Amino acid sequence: MNKFTIASCISISIFIFSPSVFGYSLGKTMYDVDWQAVILDILTARQEHAPSPEQADETEVQPVEIAVESGATDGDEPPVSTDESIVVFGEITSINPFTVEQVEFDLSGAVIETDDDGPAAILLSDLQVGDIVRIEGTRSNETSRYVADRIFVDAEVEGTITQIDAANASFTVLGMTVTTTSSTNFSGAGLPGGLGDLAAGQFVEVTGYMTSGGGLRATRVHLEKAGSDFSVKGIVTAVSAENRTLTLGSLTIDYGNAHLDDFGARGILVGDLIEVSSTTPPPSKLAWQVDEVELESDTDEEFESANCLR
Repeated sequence: MNKFTIASCISISIFIFSPSVFGYSLGKTMYDVDWQAVILDILTARQEHAPSPEQADETEVQPVEIAVESGATDGDEPPVSTDESIVVFGEITSINPFTVEQVEFDLSGAVIETDDDGPAAILLSDLQVGDIVRIEGTRSNETSRYVADRIFVDAEVEGTITQIDAANASFTVLGMTVTTTSSTNFSGAGLPGGLGDLAAGQFVEVTGYMTSGGGLRATRVHLEKAGSDFSVKGIVTAVSAENRTLTLGSLTIDYGNAHLDDFGARGILVGDLIEVSSTTPPPSKLAWQVDEVELESDTDEEFESANCLR
C-alpha cells in the first residue's frame, strides 16, 4: 500500500440553531430580527470558547494517514500486476493443448532454447510428446492462465547405439543404458515398431529421466540421420585432475584439451552433473577425448537431480 500524509490544521465551527437560539424566536420573520445583534452575539460566543494563546501553542497538528490500495493509482503509478512467475519442469504429455505436468500453457509468445545460449534452431512444431522441458513463464492469479515465455529443451544423450538388449527393453548409447517403457514415444522415420526397429549403429537422440543407477529411462527416442555431434549427460563418479580424466557412467572421459564451461576456478568435482560433447564418437577401449565439458547450472542441477532421479 502507498501512503501519503496530510496535516489537518483546519478549524471548523458548526452552529446549530434551535427554536430559541440566542433568544431569537423562529416565529419572527427575517425582517423582524435585529441581524446586527445576532452577528454580534455569535462573535462573542466564539471568542468565549476560543483557546487561549497558551492553549493554542500546546495544540498539536495531528497528521492523517490515507492508505491507497495497490490496485489504485494517483496518476503516477501503474496498477500492480497480478501475475506471478512460475517454473515447470517435466514431460510433455500433450501437444494440443500443450501440457506439461498436467499444466496447460499458452505458447503464443514462447521462445525455445537449448543448452546452447540463445534461441534454438528448432521450432515449436519440433516438440513432441515425451520431450523433457523446463518452462519459465507466468500464471495469472485472476484467471489461473499459464503463459510460457521460455521453453528449455535438451536431449540427455545423442549418439550411436552400440548394443540392443531386447529382453530388458533397453539399449546402450555412449556408455549409457537407456531403458524404454510402454509409454516411451518413438519418433522419426523408420521406427513404427518402436524398440523392435532399433539397431546397433543407428544415431538417436534420447530424452528422459536419469535413474539413480546412472542410466536413463527414456520418454522419447528420436531416430536421426548420422550426426557429427555426440553428447551425454551424467554424474561424475571419479575424477583425476592430474591426468585430466573423469568417469561418467561406463565411459572414461579425457578432457585434457576440452573447454570447461561454468566451472570457474574450482574445477570438476565428483558428484557434478555435467554434459560432455565431441564431434567424434568414443573409441571402443580408449578414453574418449571430448571437446567440451559443461557444468549444468544451479537451476538445471536442481531440476535434473531432484526431479529426474526416478
